[in-house]
Amino acid sequence: MIFDRLINNFQQTYAIVIKSIKLKLRFKTKLFLKLISPIWSFVMPLIVLGKIFEITSGKSLGIWTSETLLFFILTGFCIGLAASLIHEYYKMLRDEKYWKTLPAILLSPFNRYNFLMAVFIEEIIYFAVPIMIVFIILLFIYPTSIISFLVAFLIFFAGCILLASLGLIIGSFSLSAESAMTWVAFLVHFILMFSCYNYPREMFPPAITFFIIINPFYYYWDLMRIVWLFGIEFVLFNPAYLVHFIIIIVFSTLFPIMSVYFFNYFYKKYGIAGY
Repeated sequence: MIFDRLINNFQQTYAIVIKSIKLKLRFKTKLFLKLISPIWSFVMPLIVLGKIFEITSGKSLGIWTSETLLFFILTGFCIGLAASLIHEYYKMLRDEKYWKTLPAILLSPFNRYNFLMAVFIEEIIYFAVPIMIVFIILLFIYPTSIISFLVAFLIFFAGCILLASLGLIIGSFSLSAESAMTWVAFLVHFILMFSCYNYPREMFPPAITFFIIINPFYYYWDLMRIVWLFGIEFVLFNPAYLVHFIIIIVFSTLFPIMSVYFFNYFYKKYGIAGY
């Protein structure tokens, strides 16, 4: 019984992944530009941070110095690639609604968790190669222990799951409240900006660091970088990072469940509108 259920879940997830990949491969130029576009968003941080360290004559911004600048920028590039997960659910649901296939999908005996996982796997397939190339380059430039690397990568992966879960919540608005997407897009930009994925926390004025402290994504990206640079031993016995671990465990466990619950609630309450 359990084995049959696992097979059924795998088949549902596999079908969605293959369908989406085949659709996107029809527009190869668009897919290529999607993969390289995050590079441009980090040209300015590289210029700004480089100039700051040049002006301050080697002084640091917290743990960040001219020697670790490249590490911050390249990990930020990987996070920028993963951040596209936030928008993919909205795009997929919108397209399915436009093609008038969404009602059939949602009315079928379809597991919503499989939908969450399918879009997640599809995006990871696209970004696996560039992300792994960057991580390998970082291992050569900033070597760390195997355990620290695996923990840092696991934290990054958990952050991707959180991005995907937020994406499903945002995608729910495409069902019947597309007019709200302007505000939702602004909120997403606000959340990412204060997650410190492309600029260090030390660059933000103290008056607005409150928005960083309440941002769960900040704890993912900060701990990932700290573990890689200083080792897992440094954070395991450091009470300063206890909150990081608590937030990562709680959000990685509960938020995917909450996102599916929100999607089901939104669909049952408002249904599908438009097109």
